[in-house]
Amino acid sequence: VLGELVRIRSAGGSRLLRGLAVAVAMAGIGLSAAAFSSSTPRYVSVHPRSPVAFAAAPEATSVQSIRSTALDTLRFDYGGFDPGDLELVVSAQGRDFETTRLEPKVRGSEFVLSIEDSVFRGVVERIAAHSRVGPVDLVLQVPGAPPLGFASVRIDDDAPDVQLVVDGDVARSAALVGATRFRCEVNDAGDLAESSIVVRAASSEVRFPVTRSILDARSLLGATFPGFEDLGPVEIWAEASDAAGNLGRSEPLRFAHFDLRAPEIRSVPKVVTFDGGGASVRIVLQAEESGLAVAVRGPHGPVPVRSVRELGDRIDVVLGPTNREFPDGTYRLRLEDAWGNFSREYAEEWRFLASDPGLQVRIADGRAVKWREGIFSDGSEFGLSIECSELYRLRQVSVDESDGDAHVVPVEASGESRFRVDVPELPSGEYRLRLELGTIGVPDGETDVDPIQLVVRREPARVRIPAIGDSRFLDELVDAAILRRDADGTLSAADWAWDVEDRRMLTGRIWIGSEAVLTPREFVPPVTAQGPVVQRLPLKRGRNVLGLELFDVLGRRVEIWRGDREAPICGQVDDHEVREVAAFWYVEAPFGALAPEVLVEYGQPVDLALRCTLPLTARDPVQLVVGRSEFEPVTREGDRFEFRVPFEVVASA
Repeated sequence: VLGELVRIRSAGGSRLLRGLAVAVAMAGIGLSAAAFSSSTPRYVSVHPRSPVAFAAAPEATSVQSIRSTALDTLRFDYGGFDPGDLELVVSAQGRDFETTRLEPKVRGSEFVLSIEDSVFRGVVERIAAHSRVGPVDLVLQVPGAPPLGFASVRIDDDAPDVQLVVDGDVARSAALVGATRFRCEVNDAGDLAESSIVVRAASSEVRFPVTRSILDARSLLGATFPGFEDLGPVEIWAEASDAAGNLGRSEPLRFAHFDLRAPEIRSVPKVVTFDGGGASVRIVLQAEESGLAVAVRGPHGPVPVRSVRELGDRIDVVLGPTNREFPDGTYRLRLEDAWGNFSREYAEEWRFLASDPGLQVRIADGRAVKWREGIFSDGSEFGLSIECSELYRLRQVSVDESDGDAHVVPVEASGESRFRVDVPELPSGEYRLRLELGTIGVPDGETDVDPIQLVVRREPARVRIPAIGDSRFLDELVDAAILRRDADGTLSAADWAWDVEDRRMLTGRIWIGSEAVLTPREFVPPVTAQGPVVQRLPLKRGRNVLGLELFDVLGRRVEIWRGDREAPICGQVDDHEVREVAAFWYVEAPFGALAPEVLVEYGQPVDLALRCTLPLTARDPVQLVVGRSEFEPVTREGDRFEFRVPFEVVASA
């Protein structure tokens, strides 16, 4: 059009002709602009780094807590409308109270709302005023057209009020110990995002969340500093931030020393060695300590402590005086470290003897083994060989049942300080072998040692795996709780039904491979007695067979059942039968597209061709899911499937 205008003007001609040419040209430009405007959809999109997000629908919005400075500058991309017609509707509590024409600054394909503009600044001030009551809803619109964007905001410029004080008469310059109590208070009109306590020492700063208002230092900080002793001078304060990012901080509390760990005792002997130098007690601590003070109270009051010798996580305590024996009974101990942290009071029943009994128990014969802290038996008779120090004798052995009944077992002396005990046949169950030691030369003197746990299981153990019908694929076994797919994509044995009291007593192998070649992997028992069995299983493409062979600590085979019958045999290894847990097909990508890209023609249906690597049969249903629509194959030839998807489904998916 412009070229034609130039030609007419240069050629001269009448004024009427030139005017007609200009009119035709302007009409063409108007029609082109109208056509372009009608074909461009209306849209508004806020820049990705904008502090405020606008959604396309009101139900997709959520309350955004922001500071007022977040609205200083908002940048939008737009199309299909004149930014000069843009309006902002502001409402609160479901009521519209303001509609403002924004008059933004336009820069190419974007427009900017700035606080420097008096109109937008007034809108921001009114939004901030209404935010004191609750969230404010914003709608961008052009008159006569559907809304362009929705947002819900709450302006919050006030930092939370945070207070952290020490309860009681503890001076701030004193040591911060486990018994120090704090009171933490946080107040804020908006929604709190998080509250935390900060501890700063000379070489570190630790921050961790806190929710309670009143708490002591050990419960507050003990989990964070479980192994710390004195950190030297520290500062501690509380911080809280709200959803808008406002941060409040309390005044710091300063302490000259920081030591939260109270001494803890792991074990104290039941028998205390007594000689002419006093009574010596070796106490095992939970952790290494230094500068400990030990207080002991006996049946008749306080007991003098002559010395405390520190040996890392153990201490040797010598009690006095030495001119008399200590009475047996309840003794109470309490520890105090160098900074004043007190342990709880430990009560122990002590019997004072000249030396340790030195008890040793061995399996002499029979179908029984020592397992962990106890004995495991198949229920048949077995013998025990028991030895103790020369100052003791084995007076009695009893088998205590779980219901409280006790059966005394005869004791046969087989030498000096050596004894033999024959444990009779027992039904399946859990028992305790209780040994009573008597001191030689002391009338009625006896010492009970910790009982020995005895587990009897006469029948073989059994594991029951869920039964499944005609299963061919891995997903079917996962759905049936036979196998479990972990978060990292590896495969594990599911938590099958075990009738074993302690699964840690099982050994064996898991076999994985094909019917022709099975590869063994060691069976990994669980960490706890009833914990889940986790076994990483490698898979190969194609058909996989999973087999299992297990034994208990006595070497007896564990029965492998699938449902209500024993699992079939899938292999024979060293005269041992390997039972089949599952057989299935596995491929990494079941379906593959025949074309890497599909060009969609506007308004035309889309034809997709897929090829399946699984061994599907004609009765296996196959569907293609696009968005919320499902489609059956149009044609199906062998491993090739063809689908036809309407254009509207593809465009909206």
